[in-house]
Parts: sequence; structure tokens; C-alpha cells
Amino acid sequence: MTTFRGSTLRCTYIDEGDSDAPVVLLMHGEPSWSCLFRKMIPPLLKAEFRCVAPDLIGFGRSDKPTLTTDYTFGRHVNWMHELIIKNCR
Repeated sequence: MTTFRGSTLRCTYIDEGDSDAPVVLLMHGEPSWSCLFRKMIPPLLKAEFRCVAPDLIGFGRSDKPTLTTDYTFGRHVNWMHELIIKNCR
């Protein structure tokens, strides 16, 4: 969950594997989503990695802000930074 303009946005993500294992962060580009990594995650898990694959805000199953001006590079960086800091330690 991330806050934006006083509201809460849901950022969905895949988080598989042992929480103590080294993390592989799988980031998608535009216009894709984390489903892109569905065939990569099983071999990475077998190699004993933890896989985290977020859907960028506005993509996949994450919430979508209503204004196109909300989709800036800086906002995506901040949203992903918040997700990583809260969940990938």
C-alpha cells in the first residue's frame, strides 16, 4: 500500500521464496506487468532465491490513478522505493 494525494493505492506484487534468501527483484517495463515473469520465477526459486515482482502503479492488478499526469517517472520511482523498503528487507 502506498499513499498518494491523501488516498491509499494498492500495489500488487508477487513475493515467493524464503524470506531469508537473497532477493531477485523482477521489474517490468511498459506496458507489461509481473505476469511476465511467471516462467522465470520457478527456476529462481529452485536456485534458492526469493523473487519479488511488483506491478507498477497503474499496471497489472495495481490500482490505477485517474489522471494521466499522475504517471511520472518520479512517482513510479517513489512508489517502488516505498514498496521495496517496506517489503524486501
